[in-house]
Amino acid sequence: MDSAQSVLLMQIIAGLSTGLLSWGMLWLILRALCSRVVAVWLTNGLILTAMIAVLIIRLGFTLKLYDQLDFRGVSVAALMGLNLVVVPLFYWLDKRKARLQAAIRIPEAVLHCLSFSGGAASALICQKRFHHKTSKQGFRRTTWGALILNAALFYGFLYGLPFIKIPVW
Repeated sequence: MDSAQSVLLMQIIAGLSTGLLSWGMLWLILRALCSRVVAVWLTNGLILTAMIAVLIIRLGFTLKLYDQLDFRGVSVAALMGLNLVVVPLFYWLDKRKARLQAAIRIPEAVLHCLSFSGGAASALICQKRFHHKTSKQGFRRTTWGALILNAALFYGFLYGLPFIKIPVW
């Protein structure tokens, strides 16, 4: 094994260990706030969102869409990852588990947390597309409330309302 392969192997090992450590720390924080099942699903969703955001940012640099990165760029990449991959994946998995009558399904609290984290538009589309959670009016009302909150925060984020401070890196 030459030195280039050795360096690459060490970088892969460092990346995997950092990812595992991040997952564990996030799980411990969430576990202190909620049940074990909710903590596992939320941790997986947040880590997957971060991984997709990194891929979107990397693609942006590769395609030379921007020269430098600011907080807004990272946030938009995370919202894209959440709405395009994570929320649809979780709704699809929960619908599949419901059809199979699996004992362990994705808790509604996880789906609501993803909606309030910025994925409400995608959640409403997934509810319609997968015909999932459509008969539960309370669930749908909460998702619509999350969409209204997401829209207000996104508007404030874009146009810089005084209560939202955007750091520059």
